[in-house]
Amino acid sequence: MKNYKFNLTWMMVALLILSSCEDFLDAKSDKSLAVPTTAKDFQAILDNYPKTLIAEPTDGDIAADGYYISDATYDALPLEDLKLKYTWERHHVPFTNDGAWKQTAVTIYYANVVIEGIEGKKNRNPELDNILGQAYFLRAKSWLNCAFIYSLAYNSKTANTDLGIHLRKNSNFNEVTVRSSAAETYQAILNDLDKAIQLLYEKSPFPTRSSRAAAYGLRARTYLAMGDYPAALDNAQKSLAIYNVLLDYNALDAQARYPFEIFNAEVIMDTCIPASTILSDTRARITPELYNLFEENDLRKTLLFSPVGQEISYRGSYRGNMSLFGGIATNEQYLIRAECLARLGKSQQAAQVMDELLSTRYRTGAYKKIQINDGNLLLNFILQERRKELMFRGLRWADIKRYNLEGANISLSRTVHGKTYTLEPNSPKFALPVPQDVIDISDVVQNPY
Repeated sequence: MKNYKFNLTWMMVALLILSSCEDFLDAKSDKSLAVPTTAKDFQAILDNYPKTLIAEPTDGDIAADGYYISDATYDALPLEDLKLKYTWERHHVPFTNDGAWKQTAVTIYYANVVIEGIEGKKNRNPELDNILGQAYFLRAKSWLNCAFIYSLAYNSKTANTDLGIHLRKNSNFNEVTVRSSAAETYQAILNDLDKAIQLLYEKSPFPTRSSRAAAYGLRARTYLAMGDYPAALDNAQKSLAIYNVLLDYNALDAQARYPFEIFNAEVIMDTCIPASTILSDTRARITPELYNLFEENDLRKTLLFSPVGQEISYRGSYRGNMSLFGGIATNEQYLIRAECLARLGKSQQAAQVMDELLSTRYRTGAYKKIQINDGNLLLNFILQERRKELMFRGLRWADIKRYNLEGANISLSRTVHGKTYTLEPNSPKFALPVPQDVIDISDVVQNPY
């Protein structure tokens, strides 16, 4: 019965995969030929952009703070599960409606197909090795996205027993997988990134493909989530050693609807968080609390936001349109570096990193260097800048969880039709529920809620 149940789960994934891999299968209409064999075949699978592989889940941003929607917008949401994610209520989410679960399952399957196909080859060349590295990177990133959404903050003291995610490491639908521990989950992510770093080109000629700089950046993000600050610092610095360009916000056009171009100079690797019905700039409004964190001479206050009557919408995506940026960029690496330096007691170096970043964000001549002598105050300043700089990138939800694990005591609240919903610090609701249809037909363990 166990095999039967889990096979049904992956049959559902298979149907999604068969319906979305159009480019490759259309080119190989004979089923006997629809098996990737060449570097071009494998790269085509990974380049199915942005429909399948490079699209990121929105669930963490939907559940996080910093924005609100009107009661009318809430009532008009087309899916009930969007309303329930917005208010952190338990919800029955069919598999086909859960973007995070569906998207990561499809991406992981594709990555596994490429990994199996290339690892089985003899006498691999650098091109195939690079493609293999891309597949390991994509699988690691998908697993990390899932961990951010479906697991609680990583706690080294309880990681061996805390729930992680289920780790599918091959494309065989008949093989049963079980939900791993948090320790196993994060170790699998790091293992894949270790392999990716050995195989990838240092830089990619295409911003939609991963590179060694991107893999170091993702590994820095992973170690930061684990609270391993020396390792996070080391990897952020290795990423920046390869590529460290920052945009000068003074050179951007504040009159443009979307001031930031897609593939701009800070982008190491581009991925897309599709603009959901909640998070689109026509519906989501920025909270005054977040907007008021920006000073008047801070160019981000005009470049990231747009007034809508008496309200504020977000327009600062690094994708040049209403979709959101979920990739790897240099500004995140600067912030990881600064945070880790501050946590490791290297306040002067941390301040210097922040000065380098923030001097590109303020009007020319208006920025004043950081004069904070207290280490804790400096760390709080850096974390606030991280929040301001990395909005709607799929990171804030995970950040709140890790801050609360350290005692930040951040609670979230929303009001809908006069009723206030509150998410308390370290609540089990910070691990969103696995789609109920998956639970019903498999032995995947549901999150307590």
